[in-house]
Amino acid sequence: MNTATPLLPLLPDDDRLYAKIEYLHPSGSIKHRSIPPLLDDLLATGELGAGQRIAIRSAGSAAVATAWAGTRLGCPVLAVLPPAALPNLVRMLAWLGADYHLLPPKQASELMADLHTRTGTYVLEQAAEPRLVDHYRPVAAEILDQLPLAAAIVVGIGTGLSITGIAREVHDRHASCQVFGVEPAEAAIASGRPWAPHAIPGLAPPIAQPLLDHTLLAGIITVPSADAWRHARDTGRRDGLPIGPSAGAAVAAARRLRAEGVCGPIVAVCACAISDYLDGAPDQPAAAVGPPGAPHATVRP
Repeated sequence: MNTATPLLPLLPDDDRLYAKIEYLHPSGSIKHRSIPPLLDDLLATGELGAGQRIAIRSAGSAAVATAWAGTRLGCPVLAVLPPAALPNLVRMLAWLGADYHLLPPKQASELMADLHTRTGTYVLEQAAEPRLVDHYRPVAAEILDQLPLAAAIVVGIGTGLSITGIAREVHDRHASCQVFGVEPAEAAIASGRPWAPHAIPGLAPPIAQPLLDHTLLAGIITVPSADAWRHARDTGRRDGLPIGPSAGAAVAAARRLRAEGVCGPIVAVCACAISDYLDGAPDQPAAAVGPPGAPHATVRP
């Protein structure tokens, strides 16, 4: 189901910074690596019944991957999203035929607990599902095949599953490459700080990260939300790569590692594209069009 994604240089200032383009999967994010194949397996083994409803709590991308897979499998999907879920993601879920609730953390937890008691619903607890982790190993395998001398890989920390799978593959290959996590400075929960509101969808959800393996990581870098959005915007304008804010955080962290003296190729894993997140993008100044002194239109970037 999954195919290798491109590894592209971030130009022009450092031709040894790379972006791993994970948003090119059919459901639009790195979550495509794990959720559709797991659901295929669950249906094949009977753990998921034919036509059974699948419920998932997600900030967005995992819900979309689940809805994409559910459509193929003939299983209806119910997504439980935070109130701040962006309209484009909600519209995509509706487009794929999924139902959804927008709920704050306490009510979301209560609903998920209730759904566990319903025999007609399979609850996919992605943050606590260990079978998802190894589906992310191919990301690291591809990077190390595409770029054998990679010095570092930077991955956003949401549930902690993708970075753990990537780091396991690097560790098991005995590669010298280091794996770094990145999370919002405002909600550095993987670094042991309390959760607080932030503006990097997909990172630092207000839930536990029980499968995040800190022992495999070289470190965790915190990036303010505003910096993540700025790097996403600048990467789009400079490199033509329409990355989303979590990917912007990974690029910001990669550039920080370079500034702090990490030599050799550094790869930022770009888990999602900007298209789903433009509704939440900070306002940008308008650009004037037309000759100086003439009436002009304004165009938003």
